[in-house]
Amino acid sequence: MTDSDDKIIKEARETAEIVLQDSLDESDKWEKQKSKDAKTTVFKKIIEKNPVHRFKALTIIENTTPLEIRNLLYDIKKRLKWDKETKSIEVLKCYDEETKTELCHTITNKVYKGLISSRNFFDVRSFIPFENGIIVNSGKSVSAPKKKIKGVLGNNFPSGFVMIPIYEEKENKEKEKENDIKIEKQDDNQENKEKENKEKEKEKEEEKQKENDIKIEKKDDNQEKENEKENKNQTQINEKKIIATKVCYIVQSDIKGYISYGLVNRAVPSVLVDGLNNLRNFLSKEKEETQNSKK
Repeated sequence: MTDSDDKIIKEARETAEIVLQDSLDESDKWEKQKSKDAKTTVFKKIIEKNPVHRFKALTIIENTTPLEIRNLLYDIKKRLKWDKETKSIEVLKCYDEETKTELCHTITNKVYKGLISSRNFFDVRSFIPFENGIIVNSGKSVSAPKKKIKGVLGNNFPSGFVMIPIYEEKENKEKEKENDIKIEKQDDNQENKEKENKEKEKEKEEEKQKENDIKIEKKDDNQEKENEKENKNQTQINEKKIIATKVCYIVQSDIKGYISYGLVNRAVPSVLVDGLNNLRNFLSKEKEETQNSKK
């Protein structure tokens, strides 16, 4: 791996972090837009000194995991089946196998009722896992390699998909907390009684020594309890069941050519909503086919 490759891998992670941060940003910098689908919410962010607006669409896809969606985004054959915006994807070079950081040549189909013609993009894309089960598939355009292309060459700013797992909430959580508190109180009362009996039976000098020993024991017990709680919490996280995935689709694309930025900014929200709907429908159909094949 060359220094140049290392730099590209580092930049790919920085791109993923930008996309992730934007997906979680709930500030008023993002203006809510009209959406043609009630299941999807669209937002717009105006970038200073840039005529290309930044858009994000949010939706929840039931009964699926971030990994399942990630696989549909990475598998080119499957992606071309549901991603009607994309005509072809060619992987030109892989920089990192673990995060699938790759240089890709993507050709888009006509969009927005054919008003925007096909475009070429040379992007470095990646699939990077983050904490709490989040997966980010992001990319941005790089200088085009020496390759003949037909049509207009576009430019993507940091864009992509963020997949956030939604876990099943544990039932009777409040009751469990109440039971834990009662048990702790009972233990505390029992410990206090034992201390009183010991103080009556032993001499003052021994009591002082005992108090020091008790303090040390308490510290050890507290540390053990903290360790047990950490292990218990980690086990609960691992055992949590994913019941849905929140998907955020972010795009900021300068498609160049003789198309007005106003038309592009009007077209993008519709493209995002259609893309998420197609993804949702494909996932549902694929799961149904898998279940039928098992019968």
